[in-house]
Amino acid sequence: MSDSPESCQAPVQDVSTPDGRARLYRRGRKYMTKEERDKDKVKRRKYRHGMYSLLAMRTSRDRPSLETRLGRAFKAAEQEYVRDLGGEESMSRAMRQLINDTTWCDFFVATLDYQIQDRRQFTRDGKPIPIIELRMRIASHRRENYRLLGLERRTKIPSVSDIDWDKEASQNSASESSSGGEAK
Repeated sequence: MSDSPESCQAPVQDVSTPDGRARLYRRGRKYMTKEERDKDKVKRRKYRHGMYSLLAMRTSRDRPSLETRLGRAFKAAEQEYVRDLGGEESMSRAMRQLINDTTWCDFFVATLDYQIQDRRQFTRDGKPIPIIELRMRIASHRRENYRLLGLERRTKIPSVSDIDWDKEASQNSASESSSGGEAK
């Protein structure tokens, strides 16, 4: 028995009306036509927000369904990591698993950031609140995944073509004029 929301509800029973012409489908106490039943299925498939729903989704399957916006965003984020690491043909199974894990970490951190943004107080009795601690743990896990994948932070050194000489000249002239124009 799976833990999906569909399995927790009563099964849909096929019931015909007394006159036998129209077919109605029963869900609990509610009778509905086939079109209404299909709309109801789409509603139940909709993403439910929050950290616990993401955790439940991760434990029940490897990635979210591609029929949802979350699933499409998840796939796009995964593909971005694959492109950064050289393409699909250079991926090993371990790298794919790390990419999947890193993408989940991205979504967890984004969800926690959204929950944290409305908080007024971030500490309780001198310690960070549990949601902050959880975010710090997930962020450090993501950093470790980056190290394992070979992605690291690099500072960009400006080249000669990146430097805007006119802007620097105007800044130098502005600093000379503020000092009185005299250089000693």
